Amino acid sequence: MAQAKSKSIDTSFKGKGNVIGLEQGKLPPQALELEEAVLGALMIDKNALNDVIDILEPECFYKDAHREIYAAIKSLFAESQPIDMLTVSATLRKNGQLELCGGDYGIANLTQKVSSSAHIEFHSRIIVQKHIQRSLIRVSSEIINDAYDESSDVLDLLDKADVDPSIPRHIIVGPEQLGNLLGDSEVTSSDFNTVKALVRGELDSYLGFKFTVSNRLPKTGNDRTCIAYAQDGLLLGIGKDISARIDE
Repeated sequence: MAQAKSKSIDTSFKGKGNVIGLEQGKLPPQALELEEAVLGALMIDKNALNDVIDILEPECFYKDAHREIYAAIKSLFAESQPIDMLTVSATLRKNGQLELCGGDYGIANLTQKVSSSAHIEFHSRIIVQKHIQRSLIRVSSEIINDAYDESSDVLDLLDKADVDPSIPRHIIVGPEQLGNLLGDSEVTSSDFNTVKALVRGELDSYLGFKFTVSNRLPKTGNDRTCIAYAQDGLLLGIGKDISARIDE
């Protein structure tokens, strides 16, 4: 795999909470070579996205250009359009992001960095790991910065240390549970239309959770268990069995 010629600095680490990081000569955790390899593989193998679409989100990428490229790839997939360097370039041009991504040459160059989509899932999980590390650094830095502020409430700091509202939260439910949720919503309430759209599949998020419907949830008597978890609560299975904490 070719070496990346340069490394960009993620500007999201500047500003409030930047206690740990660049001023100490440290770059945020990143895997630019793997990001390039994954994006290149997605453009040369039309089936590769199926292996990573449930793992990767655009914000997982460190480089802004890579986020835009992956977002373009996902939009093409959602529209059932072919995914290759020409369609990706066209989508980025339409969105006004092609220049940010290095132009047509930059997109074509990504496809030259890989010869197949082998190991794309493994590489994607490493990219997610780096994203989680950056999130932890950001949250920790903000907490340290606030802890030096004499006006900060210590209990609020403890709550902030325990829960980061920016971490995606997911809930897996059965079709019956969605129906029950609609039945429990007042027709006159502002939530009714939202829940109705959720049941119809027109929305997938409600009350801060991304909903996934499954018919394979365990059932005890007449009750079916649903599973709720924070994305960063998962231990990614890289060289080990996948496990998750769902008790919090």
